[in-house]
Amino acid sequence: MTKALIVDDERKSREVLKSLLELYCPNIEIARLAHDIPSALDLINKENPELVFLDISLKDGDSFMILDQLETIDFNIIFITAFDEYSIKALNYSGIPCLFKPVDIDELVKVVEDVSKNSFQDTALKYEYADKLLKSKFSKIPVLRQDGINVLELSQISSLQVEKDGTLITMENGEIVTSKRTIKTFKGVLPSDYFYSVSDSLTINLLQVNLPPERFRNRVLMINGDKFGIEKSKNKEFWDCYKKIP
Repeated sequence: MTKALIVDDERKSREVLKSLLELYCPNIEIARLAHDIPSALDLINKENPELVFLDISLKDGDSFMILDQLETIDFNIIFITAFDEYSIKALNYSGIPCLFKPVDIDELVKVVEDVSKNSFQDTALKYEYADKLLKSKFSKIPVLRQDGINVLELSQISSLQVEKDGTLITMENGEIVTSKRTIKTFKGVLPSDYFYSVSDSLTINLLQVNLPPERFRNRVLMINGDKFGIEKSKNKEFWDCYKKIP
């Protein structure tokens, strides 16, 4: 059995989720229910759960405030929300599951099964990704490297290209950063007003374009010297987006 806690400020939501878990996830043992940040912190420290269901928005703050006050995150997490665009983007990038209210039974069962395969260490690292994204207000993006998490300034990213095992990120200074995350995952958090998808395998930063469109209509030269071709079918769209950049 997996010991779990539910944190939600709405009594009905807590009880509904508890009932669904009891009916459809027999391996989950609901130890206790919490309704705010203090009660959640108290129960997490007392019960040592293996899994915590966290409603993102609480009356006295949000669930990220709970996690930030813990010395270590030694349990798996499933977030639940009615709607919170920025948090959802950060969680999708990090890989922490998020369920929407009202909770779909099939999705709940699948997510619980998937999470049971995760290690607590992976969850702590994933939360660090989401936390850094949210605290930077999406101006920076965390990428895992051999020496730890490297936080990249989005404005200094020149391009992102698909490679065999993930994504190749090239910076303004020519530095190359590799990530095992797919380019689709990155697109989920990149600002659409200045990151442009040239193709499914290439996204460039319009802030990093070096030559004006009047001189080169079919290719673009970046500040770091990289050159990329622009398909004729995308010429007008590309340059219309480019001209909107201040």
